[in-house]
Amino acid sequence: MLRKIIIYIVCYTMAWTTVLPAYAQSVQQPTTVNESTLRTLYPDAKIIHVSEQDYPALQAQLRAKGYQLAQAGTPPVDDSDAYVNPPSSLEETDCGNRKYKGNEPGEEALRFSIDFTKEMMDSGGHGKSDDRGAAIVFVVVGTIILFVWTLYVFQYLYDISTGNYQCKWNEFSYTSTSIYSTATQYAFFQGVQYQTGAQYGNSDFGLSFELGYSDIKLTDIGTLRLTGLYWFVGPMLRWRMTKEKKNPDYLQMSFRAGSTEHAEMGLIAQVKVGYRIGLSENAYMSVSWGAMNLKLKETQGLISDTNQFYYIYGVNVGYQF
Repeated sequence: MLRKIIIYIVCYTMAWTTVLPAYAQSVQQPTTVNESTLRTLYPDAKIIHVSEQDYPALQAQLRAKGYQLAQAGTPPVDDSDAYVNPPSSLEETDCGNRKYKGNEPGEEALRFSIDFTKEMMDSGGHGKSDDRGAAIVFVVVGTIILFVWTLYVFQYLYDISTGNYQCKWNEFSYTSTSIYSTATQYAFFQGVQYQTGAQYGNSDFGLSFELGYSDIKLTDIGTLRLTGLYWFVGPMLRWRMTKEKKNPDYLQMSFRAGSTEHAEMGLIAQVKVGYRIGLSENAYMSVSWGAMNLKLKETQGLISDTNQFYYIYGVNVGYQF
């Protein structure tokens, strides 16, 4: 028995002393790599330039996002031709070059656009049951938007508290919105909109602010026409549905509320769900559906119903620079 064990150990040792050198020779790693080599091997990868002093902070952020460090034995990087004027601060490259005002989602980008919207406003035959249907859509869709948006806000605040800053985006646009119900009832808004927010993967969340001129004429609740300054503010959500970096398709949701400068007008609120299609690198079109609430102050004695809900649906076209 002892003889068999000794023979087994000798054979086992001889086998591994033959296999391991052969395996070690077959796995030969390059001695050095540079940025050109990395871009050739991984054309879709994002390479971040960071100074040696700021690397520990970047390492902590990557760990928080679920990235793992390379295994031991990874070849050193030859940076003799890899960097040209590397940044001295991590902040400049955390979400792309913050000094660059581009259109690529996920970077610190400032985008400008022109936006035109044509919508129809319908209470569904002007019956009380149809009005309640629009009210239900308004409450349900609005609640979903606020709930999901609040989750993103808490996540964003938690990330900031742990030093994990998300990529930001900013958008300015000139907007022109025409909402019609009949030839004698309409709402026209023309102004400037500013949207700002943060990105989580393929998801964007943020706030929308709009200020401008309005012309509103209502006949369902008594003839009333109001013209003058208006404002809107509210949360918005959108999810990228395609891989284009500059002008992708979006599934988007928004909840906006505001009013006008007139004492007669109370709350104007909209909830909308839409799909935006990138027609080219700059042009886009979207379709939307939702509900709108118009609430007038009860000082108008001639008006019998001061709180009206409408279905709203329409088409939007725009061009971003």
